[in-house]
Amino acid sequence: MKKMRRPLILEAIKKYAARDVARFHMPGHKGLDEFEEIFNGAKTDITELSFSGNLSSEKGLIADAEKQMAEVLGSFAAHIVTDGSSCAIFAMVYAASKRGSKLIIPRISHKSVYNALKLFKMEPVFLPCVEKDGMLIQDVSSLGRILNKEKKAAGVLLTSPDYYGNVPFLEIAADETRKKGKLLLIDGAHGGHLKYAAPHLYAGEFADAWVDGVHKTLPSLTQAAVLGVNDEDLDEDIAEGLSIFRTTSPSYPIMASAEFGVLFAEWVGAEGFRRVADLADKLIDGAAGRKYKFVKTADRCKLLLDCPASGLDAAALVKYLEKHGVYAEFSDGRYIVFMLSVCNVKEDFDMLRKALIAYRRTKFKKAENVGNRPFIGFEPTRVTTYTEAVNAPYDLVLPVNAEGRTAADNFGFFPPCYPVITAGEAFTKELAEALVKADDSFGVKDGRLKVVRNGQ
Repeated sequence: MKKMRRPLILEAIKKYAARDVARFHMPGHKGLDEFEEIFNGAKTDITELSFSGNLSSEKGLIADAEKQMAEVLGSFAAHIVTDGSSCAIFAMVYAASKRGSKLIIPRISHKSVYNALKLFKMEPVFLPCVEKDGMLIQDVSSLGRILNKEKKAAGVLLTSPDYYGNVPFLEIAADETRKKGKLLLIDGAHGGHLKYAAPHLYAGEFADAWVDGVHKTLPSLTQAAVLGVNDEDLDEDIAEGLSIFRTTSPSYPIMASAEFGVLFAEWVGAEGFRRVADLADKLIDGAAGRKYKFVKTADRCKLLLDCPASGLDAAALVKYLEKHGVYAEFSDGRYIVFMLSVCNVKEDFDMLRKALIAYRRTKFKKAENVGNRPFIGFEPTRVTTYTEAVNAPYDLVLPVNAEGRTAADNFGFFPPCYPVITAGEAFTKELAEALVKADDSFGVKDGRLKVVRNGQ
């Protein structure tokens, strides 16, 4: 079996952690044994020292690690991000703002995309989505027409894969944007593994710039991400954006884990991801799977259980699974989504299989509702532009007073954390009430909704 590439940052910080040294530098815990007992690995938590490089420097340990990662990803550049994929989104939209005042996005874009548009006063142009199996799928077939119409658009920012594992036709998007000389940016936060699991679906094969949220699907610590760039000219603006939004005190363990995740995934290769996907297939095709309705998407590392189609209440099943030691990524009221990685082992699937079989033997709760799913495909009426609405004077109103009023912010449910209604669109009574009533909504403040002040 081939050897794994040397994880440069990890080797350096582990070497330092093993030494008996006097730490007159940050962080304040000083790597004490007592602190190490509480937070395992704390001794590797260091700062910029003579040997450890600097995240903003073009030379040194971190720069060398990023060059090796770019080689693995096949990109012009690879930037380690310790602030999560959202920081990388801000850097990409910052670069886009220098090339146009609008950005074409699907409505299912993560809330960080909308926040970045708000900050840079860019107007979103919505790419159509079509509903399939209760999910919104990005439809790029109309992208050429939209690009012809929206001359001020810097390009398009797609989400691929989405939270459910759906992947749009990236070949079409790449072809259309390049014909028009526009950017193709991709929020690939959930797709870092696709470089190895399904290269033909990987964002980096098509995009000018993209983010891999490596902590989501690769063996990396939470908040670890990698921003890949294929365009040399664009990289200058991307780097400038990162210098604005990225922390100046990056976590070395997180940086090391970002590098490790990429190198480890290359090492295990397609075979490693095929193994875990095969385990999922065996679950679906076995005794447990035949009693449930599973839905497959393009990303084989997403396992979706359709609860209403299985005659089950999603919330009750999630509660039962957790009681029996099985924790899914999320449930949206219809689907329970299980996220897989090369680190899942056969025993994980055995626990899930046994729990699913046992649940069918209980007096389980039947399907009664599908949570917030009625708002899938909801198309609010646009009253004013996004940029006008987010910058307008506003009032905070109770839901009973929100009907017909214009949203001054973005509102939605988590998961999957994209807005159901965006700034500049009109509230309906049903949506306003659902947002305030839900425990998992965002945008609501103290039971009130932010609306554009009347007369503005």
